[in-house]
Amino acid sequence: MLSLIDRDIADAGIASVSPDRRFAIAYSAALKLASYVIRKRGYRVAGKVGHHWITFQVAGEVLGKKAREHLDYFDVCRRKRNRLDYDLAGVATDKEVSELIEKLIEFRSLSGIS
Repeated sequence: MLSLIDRDIADAGIASVSPDRRFAIAYSAALKLASYVIRKRGYRVAGKVGHHWITFQVAGEVLGKKAREHLDYFDVCRRKRNRLDYDLAGVATDKEVSELIEKLIEFRSLSGIS
């Protein structure tokens, strides 16, 4: 799973891809990383309805307060990703993509995953 996360982080940095797609790819890496954190501690999030939201909530319970800011941020990104995947084009900016990648790298570090 770590190789998938690394791939998504790298792909999100490809400037020739639209900011919407890059944002969605970076968000996907955040979701995978939160899932990995949960699995590494012996748990698994199941179900289809609200799966992304639940994943960020459970990861917060597993990691505690140190991760709450990042996981709350990823939940905001979840809503934006829903809009750009299902409703509108031109939702994300290059700055938002860069910020999401930065938060993702910080989250990976604070979660103890190398």
